[in-house]
Amino acid sequence: MRTEPRPFQRFNISTIQCAFTLIELLVVIAIIAILAAILLPVLHSAQVRAMRSQCMNNIRQCAGGILTFDGDNNNCFPAAGWASGDWQVSWDTLVYPYIGGGNPANPAITMTTGEYASDADGASTFDLAMGLKLMACPFDTLPNFPKDSWMTSANGALNTTIKDYEMISTGTKGSAAQGADNLLQRDTKNGLPPTSQIQGVGIYWQDQSASGPNWNPPGYPETVVRHPAGTLLLAEDANNWNAEGNIWPCCVEGPIASGMSAYSVFYQIDPTVTSASAVQDGTAACEGFLLYQMQRNRFNYAFHDGHVEALTYQQTCQPQKIGAVVSYAVPNGMWNINTAQ
Repeated sequence: MRTEPRPFQRFNISTIQCAFTLIELLVVIAIIAILAAILLPVLHSAQVRAMRSQCMNNIRQCAGGILTFDGDNNNCFPAAGWASGDWQVSWDTLVYPYIGGGNPANPAITMTTGEYASDADGASTFDLAMGLKLMACPFDTLPNFPKDSWMTSANGALNTTIKDYEMISTGTKGSAAQGADNLLQRDTKNGLPPTSQIQGVGIYWQDQSASGPNWNPPGYPETVVRHPAGTLLLAEDANNWNAEGNIWPCCVEGPIASGMSAYSVFYQIDPTVTSASAVQDGTAACEGFLLYQMQRNRFNYAFHDGHVEALTYQQTCQPQKIGAVVSYAVPNGMWNINTAQ
C-alpha cells in the first residue's frame, strides 16, 4: 500500500527551550565561589610579593645612585641634608641626576620649596622639576597613608612625589646629640663630627649664614665605612611629610622611638601611631608601623656595598637599656659604622 510522503517539517529553533534547573545553577555558583576563595588569596599574595619586590628594587636604585655620586665626588658620600632659611638641599636632590632625573637646579624653585611635581601638569603649573616614582615604596599610597595638606591639592590628590627612603643619620635627637655643636642639624662651621662619635654617614647640616643653596655640602669619605656589606646606607621611613626633596626628614635615626613629637618622622616606627586615623594634618607623624605591617613585619634596607635585604628591625640592631627602659632609639649593630660587622 502506497502512502503519500509526509511534508518536510520546519522547526523553529527559537521555540526550543534549554534551561538549567535550580540545582544545576546552585552547583555552578558553588563551584565559582570555591574557585574564587582559592584564587583570590593567591592573587593578593602575588600582588603583595610584586610590590615588595618593586620596593626592594627602588631602594637598590637609590643606593646605586648614592654610590655613583660617591665615585664622581672624590669618593665622598652626599650629605643627607643641608638647610639655611628658605633653602634646602636633600640627598635625593644631590643624586637626582644619577637615578633618572635631569639637572636638579632647573627650575630653581624646586630648591626653595623642597618639592618635585608628581606629574607633568603639576610640573608645568608650579614650575617644578618632575619627581621620580622610584623614590616611593609602592605600598605608600592614599588613603592608607595620609599626607599633610601641603602635599595634596584641593581634591585630595597628591601634588608632590613621595620619598620613602632616607640615609642613616650621623646621630640621634637628644641633649647629647642635637644642635649646632653636635650630630643632628649641625652647624657647617663646626665641620664633620669625628667618625668615632657618629652612627651613619647621613649628616644633616644647618647653615646659619648662607645666602643661597649649597650644592656641595660636605660629606664623609667612603673609607669611614669599614664593613660595607654589614652597614646600612638607606632605610625605609614612611611619614606624612615625606615629599621628595624635603629635608624634614632627610635621614633616619633609628628603628623605633616614641615621644619625639615632630622628630618622630626621623624614626621608622612610632608605636603611638598605629592607624591612619592617628595621623593629624599639620603635625609630623611617622607612618612606619603601617608600612611595616603591610610588608609582613619587614623593612627594606640598602647596605653600603649596594645589596638590599628585607629584615625585621630587631635583626638590624640590639636593644639598649637606657635607665630602666629597653630602647631601639639609639641603635648599634648595622646602623652604626663603628659596630657593624
